[in-house]
Amino acid sequence: MGKPSIFSKNYETLMKRRKRRISLTIIISIVVIISVVFYSGIRIWVKNNFEAVRQNYRESLNTETQTDTTKDDVIDPEIDPETDAENDVVDEEKFYPITLEDGTSIKVYYSEEDNNIIYNNVESEVDSISYDISLKADKIVLLNPNSQTIYIIDKDGKSENITNLAYVSKDYGTFKKQDILAEKSKYIWVSEPRFVSDKLIAYKSQLPWFDNRETNYLWLYDISSKNHIYKREVSGTVINFGEITEKGLEIKADSKIYYINEKGIISNK
Repeated sequence: MGKPSIFSKNYETLMKRRKRRISLTIIISIVVIISVVFYSGIRIWVKNNFEAVRQNYRESLNTETQTDTTKDDVIDPEIDPETDAENDVVDEEKFYPITLEDGTSIKVYYSEEDNNIIYNNVESEVDSISYDISLKADKIVLLNPNSQTIYIIDKDGKSENITNLAYVSKDYGTFKKQDILAEKSKYIWVSEPRFVSDKLIAYKSQLPWFDNRETNYLWLYDISSKNHIYKREVSGTVINFGEITEKGLEIKADSKIYYINEKGIISNK
């Protein structure tokens, strides 16, 4: 590019154009040089670091995969699906529907622990029915006061009438329950059965007397032998059974306190 003549009438205009072209050329050259240097630097950096970048990328993928797998395997202890499902199930009470020998219908409710029956309570259409559960909770003794009948219910839900149906006197013969109650409607043939042990039941009765006295006496029923045993040592107008203590079942006869142990032995100490 030639320099314009100083004597040209357009000298100043041409010089300004010349300076602009020179400046533009310099700027373009600088840009080109910078671009070449920058591009060359990128190529060198990529060449030197490509393997490292690729390895880091692979490791990153593996880490994300392991994390996802772990998340799938971990069960939130606060939201256990099986436990949550179990909580949604309402446990139904288990019971034996039983029709007693006298026609009374009852429900005997129970639970199961280690494959053993545990009796809990009894429901009946007769409100006055009373019952007692054995120490091991696998038997129930039950009284229907309307018929003065006592039943024992075993662990399988089977009921048995264990009432003493007749009293036999050596001197006066046999006295049947139905005959005595028909003649004396207020006579107490059997009342308030209670477990002394898993093999022995206590109850009170006005047997063996049939006169007008109001005295009650202690009787026992042996579950193994199925015998009714008269215990003449304990008597009173009012007999109440208390709790089972170390000495045995507590018995209060009027103002006296007695204890009967699992062997049927009575003490007053």
